[in-house]
Amino acid sequence: MTWRMLTPHELMTSQTHLVYNSVAARKSTSTTEQLTAQDFWRLRHAQMREASVLKYGDAVQGAGWEATITAMTAAAIKFELLFTSCQNIAKLDLSIKESGEGPQDNKGGAFILYNCARLATLFKHYQEDVQAGVYPDLPDIGSVDFSLLKEEEEWELLFNYILPYPDLVQGTVVDVNKTRAKILTHQVCSFLIALSRDLSSYYRRVRVLLEPRAHLLPVMFARLHLLKGVQQVMHNGLSLLGIQPLAQM
Repeated sequence: MTWRMLTPHELMTSQTHLVYNSVAARKSTSTTEQLTAQDFWRLRHAQMREASVLKYGDAVQGAGWEATITAMTAAAIKFELLFTSCQNIAKLDLSIKESGEGPQDNKGGAFILYNCARLATLFKHYQEDVQAGVYPDLPDIGSVDFSLLKEEEEWELLFNYILPYPDLVQGTVVDVNKTRAKILTHQVCSFLIALSRDLSSYYRRVRVLLEPRAHLLPVMFARLHLLKGVQQVMHNGLSLLGIQPLAQM
């Protein structure tokens, strides 16, 4: 706020403040010392690195991975704080476990980023195959036959997440006046976690990029457009929380 006051073109900026309750430790740490904000960041950063190494092994090294882990850490912390209703105390788990892993709920933001990266990689591979002449360009959505989607999870993604998303966002803004606001960020967090879980289950079970045969292409196009809708919802939800999606892991 001080910086904006010192900037001439920002003098007339209108601001609305989202007021949150206090932040407290949910569990005691393994030491008797009080953790600072910097200690909290280092703790979550170490947990994100540990989780990445367990999943990807020796590939986790270099500037690219450091940037990814830093982004995952920021997402995890933002998500952890915003996952609590603004009326309640945000209780953080500061326990330091021997394995270096933190509680699962602290990984919500990272889990969503992982699924965003999955979709980004999927569409990247599709575009590479289009350029290589394997697949034709993705047709306009108006020419796609969505009745070819036969999997129950596909319709759940549509009716449980894509279609009701605008109403969800509108419902999270409870009260906004000239100076203060009450926004239910925890509802967006819960929505994104549920969407990521269902997307992950669908993605593991159903193959999206099929053989480049004429009778299989219409099904593939319908699935790609469905997942483009899912991707747009996830990116929008993360943007509302101030989290930048990852293009790859």
